[in-house]
Amino acid sequence: MTPHRLETRLCFGPESLSGVDIAELVEGGLLGFRPRYVRGRQLSAKQTELSKAALRSIEQIDVPEAIFLSAEKGFGGENTFSVSLHPGKGALTLSWTLPQHTEPPCDALRALCRRAGFNAGLSFDAEDVFWQSLTDANTYRALGGRTDGLAVRSDPEFPDRTIIDIRHNPGRLDLLPGMWMGAAWRIYCGPSAIALLGRERLLSFEGAFSREVTDSGVVVTTLFRDPHEPASVAARDTQARFRRWLRLDEIADATSDVGVGEGGLLVEEGRFPHGGVRRVTARYDSVGRLAHRASAIREETFELDAEGEILWRSGERPLREATK
Repeated sequence: MTPHRLETRLCFGPESLSGVDIAELVEGGLLGFRPRYVRGRQLSAKQTELSKAALRSIEQIDVPEAIFLSAEKGFGGENTFSVSLHPGKGALTLSWTLPQHTEPPCDALRALCRRAGFNAGLSFDAEDVFWQSLTDANTYRALGGRTDGLAVRSDPEFPDRTIIDIRHNPGRLDLLPGMWMGAAWRIYCGPSAIALLGRERLLSFEGAFSREVTDSGVVVTTLFRDPHEPASVAARDTQARFRRWLRLDEIADATSDVGVGEGGLLVEEGRFPHGGVRRVTARYDSVGRLAHRASAIREETFELDAEGEILWRSGERPLREATK
């Protein structure tokens, strides 16, 4: 039986971290393990005890292909760290996979969550989220899973292909603009996540095991006691209620890739007329659900401060009278 592993993902804007920053994490002992091996197309030393100026500052982290650091050879070990980029969603992701009940060192987590450009983070049972998010039936069977009775649907990207329907799996993750998000064991919401999900909704969800707001304004929610018992009836119920409360399904659908600026939720960063540093435009259909521009009939625009507090809202308007 595969041992439980705890995975932690921290998501940033694509240019928020440099290769030097990653090298400092590695060389400063802030990964929680000593990496011995490195993999990635551009890295010159494939098997190494690192350095050579931390592999030339982790090859300046352009990350056209994910970079993996590990304590053991091969993939799937208990002590791994990776850096990956999702340019279509504007997310640079740092991922740790560590032995059960082991999060990255607290000093590293605190420092990274305080950094400008931090969007969101998740900690979760790696195996559970893998199975909850897996859509390929061949892979499912090859790894020993039974597909009898599993719901299937047409692949939205390749309609002639059938995939496993995971839309009712409360433990799955979604790639939203700038971040991975889901009903994980522990959820770290930085300014962009707060702007996207709503500060009041995050703070008013009932039934979480614990919640705190850090001195840097990050909202940390722990949904249930044990990260490695997400399949219990109580934990699954909490996950499902959290997804519904934050409207994660609506947000994931509304921000899927259907053309730049065409989604149901558009988040922009900058300096805006009413003092905000983020501007969120929400588009709705005739029954008030978030919707792509093609089917939306009205929209509303908000400006938020760095902590996700609403400074100004336009009020709902017909889409043709869009707020500039």
